[in-house]
Amino acid sequence: MVKTRGFSLIELMIVVAIIAFLAAIAIRSFLMFQNEARESEMKMNLQKIRDCQERYKAEHGVYRELPWCPSEVPGVSSISWPKDTEARRKWDSIGFSPNEVYYQYRVEAYSKGCIVYARGDVDGDGEQVIWSLSFQDQVPESNFPGEY
Repeated sequence: MVKTRGFSLIELMIVVAIIAFLAAIAIRSFLMFQNEARESEMKMNLQKIRDCQERYKAEHGVYRELPWCPSEVPGVSSISWPKDTEARRKWDSIGFSPNEVYYQYRVEAYSKGCIVYARGDVDGDGEQVIWSLSFQDQVPESNFPGEY
């Protein structure tokens, strides 16, 4: 009886199928974590824009209306924050100027507050997602009429 060494074709196909299955799960998880990281960055930017607007309001007495910036909606990869544009100068006036972004940002300003928008397509499915953060001036409540 001759003893052969090595693996049969069936055994090799099973191993390849298992590796492909595990790779598919790993890639999907990696992409999901990558999108969550981009979303987390966007939420931090919304908070930072809110803080910048509060500082601007404290100094100038009004919130600042700001256009969509950058001019195009980033896709799966980040794009640079624009340089030497009118929109960039407006955003610089409140102190917000990141290097690279995965979302496009805008601010609608009102007398008592703002709405900050973030728009992007980080998963590359062609559908833009819009996030918003709204805030307004807080007037301290008083238990005594006429006092703050």
